Amino acid sequence: MNDALGHAYESSSAVASGKVVYMHGTGTVFQTDIYEAVATDGVTGVTYAYGDKLYSSQNGLLTNASGMAVTPDDTLNTLIGLVLTAPTASDAYMTVQMRI
Repeated sequence: MNDALGHAYESSSAVASGKVVYMHGTGTVFQTDIYEAVATDGVTGVTYAYGDKLYSSQNGLLTNASGMAVTPDDTLNTLIGLVLTAPTASDAYMTVQMRI
């Protein structure tokens, strides 16, 4: 099959259903608002930017390196995902591309 329409004598289920298959080769993409907002010192705010590596904090929430007690070592810490869209004041959700 060359495309979603296919050939005249093939099954055209994609066209008939009005839906397409979405494949993302590098992991699941999701939005979440479950992430650290304050660093481990309890005072400093954690800011996120596109491309930040995300790990699990000591509280079990997503965080980048600035939200962890110790700077993560990629050989010792499990990389959970990458930030695709950082949260803002108007939209608290962060888009994450999972890497696990």
